[in-house]
This record gives sequence, structure tokens and C-alpha cells, in this order.
Amino acid sequence: MRGRLSTIVGERWLLFLLSLAIAAGLWFSVKEGTRQVIFPGRPGAALLTVPVVPTLVGAPAEGFAVRGVEVRPPLVTLAGPMEVLEKIDTVSTAEVNISDARADITRTVELRLPPGVRSIGAVTVNVRIGPATLRFIRETPVELQRLPDGLRAEATPAVVTVEVEGPAALTGALRPADLRAVVDGAALAPGIYRIRPQVLVPSGVRLVALRPREIVVTVRRLYP
Repeated sequence: MRGRLSTIVGERWLLFLLSLAIAAGLWFSVKEGTRQVIFPGRPGAALLTVPVVPTLVGAPAEGFAVRGVEVRPPLVTLAGPMEVLEKIDTVSTAEVNISDARADITRTVELRLPPGVRSIGAVTVNVRIGPATLRFIRETPVELQRLPDGLRAEATPAVVTVEVEGPAALTGALRPADLRAVVDGAALAPGIYRIRPQVLVPSGVRLVALRPREIVVTVRRLYP
């Protein structure tokens, strides 16, 4: 009985190993980051998954800029000779013309493939177009406002760095008085506080960063 059981177990292991060997011979896969090369059982045939790189030509209309590019799907699977696919890291799209664009552009385009290489279907490229923006950095003094009578306050540091972004026509014309860092001291009593100043910017301009984010405000009485 024991010998028969050993024979059955041995046969099962033999079948398992045989199946594993057949599967390995028919389907071998190599992965490198986003690249995936799959070698079917037929000699010389292969599949490859790679990222898609959009090809943009031209420039948006004056005062506009490319705000982002999205490709759907971002990865495609190629089929072709193994020796050709092994040399491919990415695949480019056909040209998407954005000349004089003032709004978003969406195009369905083919891929630029080497001879003998095929892909399934086309890809869609979405180019986001918006007003050209400009970033502006300026040092701005901290303003302590509405402090109760009989108190004085000191900000450390007394100057903060403000970074803003907006349309070039607005940002390029900013004056020092257009950017303000304000601390409302109406509710402050004598003491030491960590406060984030409120940054006031013109309409159409966006605050990107404030450095430092918080300052130390020391409030004292004018008279002992």
C-alpha cells in the first residue's frame, strides 16, 4: 500500500513538472520597468508593452501656452520580430498640430512604428491650452494691523517672500504695493504668537508659496 501511494505521488509530481516545463517553453516573459517583452513559443515572434510619447508641432497663439498633455492609453502593446522590439523603449505618435491654438485640442492619431511592427488601435492625445502664466517672487514687509490701543507688536522676520503666478500681462505689471502680507492684531493680547500672514494679491493672480509659512509676533504693552 505504501509503495503504491509513493508511486501515485511520484506520478503527480512528474505531471506537474512536465506541465511547468511546457508552460515555460511556450511563454517566457522579461520585465524592465514599464517595458515588458513577451516571447511566445514561435521563434522570432514577440510582444512588447511600452510608453507612448506624444509628438506636438507648432505653438499656441500669442498669450497662450501648453498647460498639460495626456495620452490615452499611456501604454501600448506592440507585436513584431523579437530583434526589432528589443531595441524599442518608447513609441511616438503621429504629429499633433497646436499652431495658434487658444483652447484644448484632442486628436486620435496613429503610432510611428518600425517596419514589421504592429499595434492594436490608435491613441488619443489631449493637449490642454490656457493663458500663458508668469511666476513672480518678491520680498514683502509684514503689516501688523488693528492692534489694540496701548500695545505694540514686532514681527520676526519682518519681511516674507511671496511667490505668485498669473497671466503674464498681470504678473509682469505688479507693483510692490500690489502684494501685501498682513497680520490682523485686533484679538491679540500681550504675548508671543506664531501666525501665518494673510497674503493679499490682485484679482487674476494666484499665491503659489509663502516663505516662511509662519512668523513670530511678539506683542508688548507700550507702558509697564
